[in-house]
Amino acid sequence: MLKTLADDEAIPSAAQAMFADMGAPIAALDQRIDALGEQLKALHQASPMGQLLADVPGIAPIGAITAVLTVEPANFASARHFAVWLGLTPKEHSTRASNAWVGSARPTTNGCASC
Repeated sequence: MLKTLADDEAIPSAAQAMFADMGAPIAALDQRIDALGEQLKALHQASPMGQLLADVPGIAPIGAITAVLTVEPANFASARHFAVWLGLTPKEHSTRASNAWVGSARPTTNGCASC
């Protein structure tokens, strides 16, 4: 966009200079983000667990390595607890002999979700 503004003769040169000054930090941030992305990709390539997670549909390499670096598996009693923590499954709240499901994925007996 800065290139378009710089080439537009209808924009005064003072305004073009201001746009260039405002665009320089943004360009530097873009370069920094790209460099960090490359570092995360390199970490992903070196991590067998990250590569396994990236095989799961919907999990990209950067998301996989982020999970490997930030999540401690010992904090979860089971894979279901981890899925609930991620928000992928509803929490189950048991009362007496019946189960009350929280969320929209409650089981139905007759196929009617509103019954």
